[in-house]
Amino acid sequence: MWWWFGLAAAALELQVDTLRVGTSVTMEVDGAHAYETTYIVMGGPIGSGPCPDVAGGLCMDIEGPVSVLGSIETDATGHGTLSVALPATVPTGVERGFQAVAIRGLAGADSVKSAAVERMTSEQCVGYQVPGDYAGLREAVDAVTATGGTICLGSGVFDGATIAGAAHGLEIIGVHPDETRIDDELRVLNSAGTVPVFIRSLEAYNIDIWEPGAMPVHVLQSRVVGFTSSGGISVRGGLEIMIDGVVLNNTVENVANYGLWARLDRESVLHYANTIFTGADKAGVNIDADATAEVTSTHNALFDNAANYAGMAVMGPGYVSANCDLDDGEPPTPGAGSPCVDAGSVDDAPPLDFWGMARDAHPDIGAVER
Repeated sequence: MWWWFGLAAAALELQVDTLRVGTSVTMEVDGAHAYETTYIVMGGPIGSGPCPDVAGGLCMDIEGPVSVLGSIETDATGHGTLSVALPATVPTGVERGFQAVAIRGLAGADSVKSAAVERMTSEQCVGYQVPGDYAGLREAVDAVTATGGTICLGSGVFDGATIAGAAHGLEIIGVHPDETRIDDELRVLNSAGTVPVFIRSLEAYNIDIWEPGAMPVHVLQSRVVGFTSSGGISVRGGLEIMIDGVVLNNTVENVANYGLWARLDRESVLHYANTIFTGADKAGVNIDADATAEVTSTHNALFDNAANYAGMAVMGPGYVSANCDLDDGEPPTPGAGSPCVDAGSVDDAPPLDFWGMARDAHPDIGAVER
């Protein structure tokens, strides 16, 4: 009986789309019987869940409380879809578990379930959707730079892009909770404009700020990971840039030189705060600035680099030099008791973390709020 039940349970499949608050989420079921009613249940993260009597005591693989989102009437092939609105009031950065259940047999004794699917709620992004309005990041940047606007980068691995001449401001936001990665360099070049460019909640191999002129560039709650020729974040020329929560952590491999490399002149302004730098081959931070430049920093964490500082870079107020005990997440979260928890600068912390989850009154250092 149980051997047969295991085969039946494996045949029912569930796919769940992105959980973006304020929009609809689509779920698809395959492997059900033809014209069968299949229920979609939602609960907490994957784990031991309740065993409802209506399903013959079949135990859910998502933590309770569990609720029924709706039902699907499958077609002749055992396939069906369900779309459910996700209210804007739903908190972001929360893990939700889903399962499909088909009630079968007397008193539900032969009921089957799909494997549990876990998704994290993310914020709604109003702007140009990629993919959607544009196939890739490069196409979106080329089209939107001239007029300004917001680019909402969804699920996928994208080619790098160059932002040049953004006179009207530009914002690039990673909005997908599973995998949004720029598989190359994201570069900001010179501009005649003074409206800021915002880069937030992204994963990239390198973010390169190269002589953007009077245009402020803000890099917020992002993760930079992978091999680069000069550093995870490279800054050169006259600019104002705020780097907050850019994480180079112990999942970062082969950062060739520096986590942050900055060569500043012509009255440049650089401020970096609440940022973890780790795993750099040469140094966590390397600053080269002339007498006209203004460089300030506070509440950063540097550890497990070949050296923490190079050039003019020095330890600043509120710095952490101990290991932040990061977990294996992408990006990682400081562990319980980590010196980075509640150690960030309140004045510099953005309101949301990498996942769109609100930071508390005592923000952590790094991209993810514990």
